[in-house]
Parts: sequence; structure tokens; C-alpha cells
Amino acid sequence: MDTGKDKISGDILIVEDIIESLKYIYEILNTAGYTVRPASDGNLALRSIDFKIPDLILMDITLPDINGIEICRRLKTDPKTKDIPVIFISASNEIDLKIEALNEGGVDYVTKPFNPTEVLTRIRIHLQMAKIQKVLIAQKRQLEKEILERKKIEIKLQQSEALLNASQHLAKVGGWWWNVASQTMFWTDETYHIHEMNPADFEPGTIEHIVRSEHCYEKKDRAIILNAFHICAEKGISFDMKFPFTTVKGNKIWIRTTAKAEIINDRIIGVIGTIMDITEQNKIETEIKKYREHLEELVSERTRQLENKNKELEHFNDLFVNREFRIKELKDRVKELERGSS
Repeated sequence: MDTGKDKISGDILIVEDIIESLKYIYEILNTAGYTVRPASDGNLALRSIDFKIPDLILMDITLPDINGIEICRRLKTDPKTKDIPVIFISASNEIDLKIEALNEGGVDYVTKPFNPTEVLTRIRIHLQMAKIQKVLIAQKRQLEKEILERKKIEIKLQQSEALLNASQHLAKVGGWWWNVASQTMFWTDETYHIHEMNPADFEPGTIEHIVRSEHCYEKKDRAIILNAFHICAEKGISFDMKFPFTTVKGNKIWIRTTAKAEIINDRIIGVIGTIMDITEQNKIETEIKKYREHLEELVSERTRQLENKNKELEHFNDLFVNREFRIKELKDRVKELERGSS
């Protein structure tokens, strides 16, 4: 029995107390390729659901032990079963019960006597919708989880930055002083350490300090640092710069060097400067920048995906609007029947 395109498989629980109807529906669904579980009353149905949750339930409204509407109500209050689509079986004259069944969580109903094509079509549609909803909800939860993880990573990066700032404050920084009048240079021990030079190898104050330090900078940077130094010594313009740096022993590092003119009576008498090994800081800042860029890309992409999934969910929810219109039509019909009988 062909019901058209997009057939899908599914585990369907049939709850029907009339054995002839139960067998008839069973044959229809079994022939269509579904896995079918029959139950002749409400208690059997609940035990079957507890054993294994079906993909869809086709259930008679009126049952001998537990009302089908009551079973549906119980299912909708249980997080494990609340998303199972329930299609009710009803007699054509049970308008009030149909309305109640839909209000209690039923997604649709089929009317006796059964039309096999109609039954299969309704089942196929609701199985497809339930499958889509599960996928969308799962994807949305995964996206939300990933975005939360990215936010946690960002917080850790911010904490790393704060720790880095504290470490910089406590770090040892080499100092140097240039005497303009005597043209002499003096370094602190830490400045020698950063250059990996031995203070004993140099006569204090000699210009050789500048010459040896200049060769630690890359060729393209030497003119820049020397020019900044001369401008500071002659015009009092401070500088604060970062450079790649090769120590006397050949180790590659990054340094930050600063300088400020020492002025007395409007005359520059010297230049006070610092040099700091910022290799680790530079690595961390580079990694932070990469992480942030990567994080921004991920969050942006995930946000776009989440927005698209939300739109799909909204579209999916719109598919159920017709159910509300059907309820209204049934209510209007009831009112018409009541007016006609009065």
C-alpha cells in the first residue's frame, strides 16, 4: 500500500481494545514496513512504553481500563515520554473527546472506519516531524553547549591575562643610563643578563655597550632604535618599543625597551631607560590573540547556526498551528450542534 514519497521507518505502539480493529491497523502498518507493537488496554500500553519508548503511539480514546486521554496526560508530564507523538483513534461522533484529546497533547486523530491511506499518511508526517524536532533540539543543545565552552575558555584567557599583568609588575627589568655630557653608558646587572653578557668583560661606561647591544637587534631595526635613542637624548622625546632580539649567545628572544630624557633646568643631562625580556609575554599575547580570533569565528559561526536552527524550529512549530484551527472548528461545530438542539 503506497502512501507516496518520503516513507520512513518507525516503532509504533497501537493501543486498541477492539481486537478486529487492532488486527486491521496492525496489518496496515506492518505491511507498510513499520515495527508494530499491539496493546489491547491502557495498562499493557504503559508497560510496553516503560519497556521501550516507541516513536509514535496510535491510541483509541476510549479504553476499558484507563482512558486514552489520561494515558496521554501521564506521558506528557514525564520528561522521558513527553515528546512521543500521540495520534488518537476516535469515532466520528466523539467531537468533545477529540477536542479534549488534542488539548491534552495529542498531535492528531484518525476516525473510524479507517482509511488506510489517510492513516499511513498521517503517521508518516508526524514521524517525520518528530524526527526533525529531535534533530533540531539536539543540535541546538550541542551548539549552546559549545558556545558555553567557548565562553569558559575566554574567561580562562582573561584570567591568564590578569596573571600575566601581575607577573609583569613583579618581573625584574634591566635598567640603563646614558650620560650626555660624558657620553658614557651604564647598565644594571639585569641588563647584562638579558643580553647574556658578562659585566666583567666590559669596562664600565664605555661606548662598547651600545655597539654590542646594537648588534643584538635585527639589521632592519638597528637604525630605528638608534634614531629613537638620539632623538630622546637630543630632543627629550621618549620611546617605548618592542623588537625581536638575539642575545650575544645567539638565543632568540623579544624585548621591550623604553627611554625617557632626564632634564634639569630645561637641559637634557641624560637618558634613563629599561629593557625587559618579553618573550613569554609575547608568546602568550600571540596565543591569546589567536584564541580570541578563533573563538570569535566559532561563536559567530555557531550563533549563525543556532539562529538558523531556531528559524527551523519556528517553522516546525508553525506546522502545528493548523491543529489549533482544527480545534476551533470543532468547538464552533459543537456550538452549532448545541444551538441546533436547543
